Amino acid sequence: MAKANKTTMDAQMQAFAQDVRQSIAQARQGEAAHVHTPADIARYKAQDMHKKERSIYDQSDR
Repeated sequence: MAKANKTTMDAQMQAFAQDVRQSIAQARQGEAAHVHTPADIARYKAQDMHKKERSIYDQSDR
C-alpha cells in the first residue's frame, strides 16, 4: 500500500475524513446506505414545496 502524504487538515476536512472512515467501516460490516431513486427525490421535493406553500398561507392568516 502506498505511503500516505502527511498534510495538515482543517477541522472541516478532518470531520469529512472521519465521516469517510465511518462509511467504510459500515460498508465492511454490511450496512447499506439508503438509495434514493429519481422518483423518491421528486416526491421529497413535492412534499417540501407543499410544506413551504402551507407555511406561507399559515403566516398570512395571523
